[in-house]
Amino acid sequence: MPSLSAPRRAAGRQAFCALATLALALIGGAAHAGSYAALDEAPAGGGELRLARPGTHVDPEGRPIIGFPLQATFVDVRIDGPMAQVSVEQTFENPFSGPIEAVYVFPMDDDAAVHAYSFRIGEREVVGRIEERDAARQQYEDARDAGQTAGLLEQAKPNVFVHSLANIAPGEMITVRFEYVTLLDYRNETGYRFHFPMTIGPRYVSPDALTPNTVGGGGGAAGAVTVPYVDEGLAEVEIVVRADAGVPLRGVHSTSHFIDVQARDTEARITLSEVTTAPDRDFVVDLRTAGEQTLLAALTHRDRELGGYFALMVQPKLQYAEEDVTPREVVLLVDVSGSMGGAPIDRARQVAEGLLNTLRPVDHFNIVTFASGTTRFSSQPVQADPERVRNAVRFVRSLTAGGGTELDDGLREALYGRPADERVRQVFLLTDGGIGYEEDVLALAQGAVGGDGGVNRVFPVGISDAPNRYLLDRLAEQARGFASYLDLRSEVSETVDLLARRTAAPYLTDLTIDWGGLRVEDLTPTRLPDVYAGLPVVISGRYDGPSAGEIVLRGRRGRRTFELPLELVLPAAEDRPAVAYLWARQRIRALLAQQYDGEVAAVRDEVTRLGLRFGLVTPYTSYVAVDEARTVEGAPRTVTQPNATPSGYGGGRTSGGSSGGGRSGGGSSGGGSSGDSWWGSSSSGSGDVDPVTLGLALLVLLALLRRQRGAA
Repeated sequence: MPSLSAPRRAAGRQAFCALATLALALIGGAAHAGSYAALDEAPAGGGELRLARPGTHVDPEGRPIIGFPLQATFVDVRIDGPMAQVSVEQTFENPFSGPIEAVYVFPMDDDAAVHAYSFRIGEREVVGRIEERDAARQQYEDARDAGQTAGLLEQAKPNVFVHSLANIAPGEMITVRFEYVTLLDYRNETGYRFHFPMTIGPRYVSPDALTPNTVGGGGGAAGAVTVPYVDEGLAEVEIVVRADAGVPLRGVHSTSHFIDVQARDTEARITLSEVTTAPDRDFVVDLRTAGEQTLLAALTHRDRELGGYFALMVQPKLQYAEEDVTPREVVLLVDVSGSMGGAPIDRARQVAEGLLNTLRPVDHFNIVTFASGTTRFSSQPVQADPERVRNAVRFVRSLTAGGGTELDDGLREALYGRPADERVRQVFLLTDGGIGYEEDVLALAQGAVGGDGGVNRVFPVGISDAPNRYLLDRLAEQARGFASYLDLRSEVSETVDLLARRTAAPYLTDLTIDWGGLRVEDLTPTRLPDVYAGLPVVISGRYDGPSAGEIVLRGRRGRRTFELPLELVLPAAEDRPAVAYLWARQRIRALLAQQYDGEVAAVRDEVTRLGLRFGLVTPYTSYVAVDEARTVEGAPRTVTQPNATPSGYGGGRTSGGSSGGGRSGGGSSGGGSSGDSWWGSSSSGSGDVDPVTLGLALLVLLALLRRQRGAA
């Protein structure tokens, strides 16, 4: 079990964090009290991000301290080839004089199979059990009302979870632990990428959204789950990654954070270099491997209880002829809403310009922008001759950010009609994905692309330090493309080059697998997707008994056919239960895709059955844990733990990283027009902090610091 070193180190830093946050509260409260929302309020209208007001209490000497329940997060990652096993420990402390219920809405890898949950009070550990969602909620509420300490872990979205911890006694510290497994992102022939999300990008919810389980925080219509934010993360994060790539490593790199690496042959140990890390952006690390050859990675598990399961990653390394390349109609669909203000819209402009410069004269193209409405570069696609490309570059350079995020309207515009001359339409969606009505958009993509005769492909590019990966990954899946991600420190040219190279090459279509004599069943996906250069196809399934044999992957690349024989062994026994969890999660993912348009009873029942059998958190199953050894006196006060405002959000500051992105003053307004002020959104009037208020706040901060040193 990982040590609790992070929570212990957190205690020494709480005072400084509290004083710094007090200064923020004093400045913000004095300058623009209206720019804050209380923790229990619904999100502001119009896509506006508001900052949460921290709870206050006093120490034994009567000095004011600001505190939130979450004190520290420790993440232990074990990477075994293309699979990651992640253990997350979060320490909650009650700084108040009475009992509290801590509620925390937090992000998760959208493909994560969460399969274990527990919490610890002192030396006593309380292990959670998986239950149907309503039953788990009822058990939690009964325990909370009876004064028992209880925990509840629920899924609001595939990448958004809600954790509730009731009856934390005054001054008490409780450590919560949950575990999940996930497959790594296979970037290209060079290796794998692991990411750990640390904050939720605010989600705009369209007033016309039909999605019942929205997640808000960015405004529009109030969501079923709301997310408060603070401008500075108060809880520190420690991450340790132990990786065995299975093949020699030739480099370990992170664009999101400064890291320390100890590497030897196939193994590496990776830690954060920063003494204190604010959870305001995703942690991303690339494992670069040696060698360029056809990828075949087979992971298996078989035991008496669960049976046999496998996950197979195949990447054919194939050559193609120039005549195989199909003329394209390229549409750049650019998000110019308020959340894209500052660094994100600047990066979107750079990506768009880079893609325009990769067009060939035989291509046609157009540009569509969306925010509260849509605009077009041209009324119809035009040929990519040099003059039109130059005009398009000038159009892109003039783009500014402001307004809501009506992505569905933009997608309809981009997919409207059929391309001329039997062209393939490629839509490059440049966005942070900051919406809360994902299922509406995914249902739209299913309908639009499902009946288009195979002419539409959508390639989302997530431009953010905390992108909505669930939306962008699923949209790419539904629209037969692939998703890419660009944080606010990475080289834009690398992303553009990779996009251009992959989408210009003929993709592999009509894929099938001849399993020979191997007896496999319940395969996911049921229909193999198109495969692009450098991206593998991942198949998972079940098997009953041990076997081995040759399988053959067949398909088309352009006008040519190909086949690739591979040897696969399905063993009699293999102790890798994570593979079973991954299969179940992929199966659940495929089932849930059947109800983007609305809940289906048969899907709900099957997802519930899989969640209970494999101990997985799903929309219909949750973990609940109850400490029956004691009761806490007094009714608990509910305190909501906010997320950190994402780095660079809506024109705000961009936190530093390995590519040197430094801190700069900036706003945290989103949804509306982006501004340069720290505190207000566009609806709050002027955002400038007057010098008198700023000076008084700094004097208060200095006085508190002196008192803190004197007490020490």
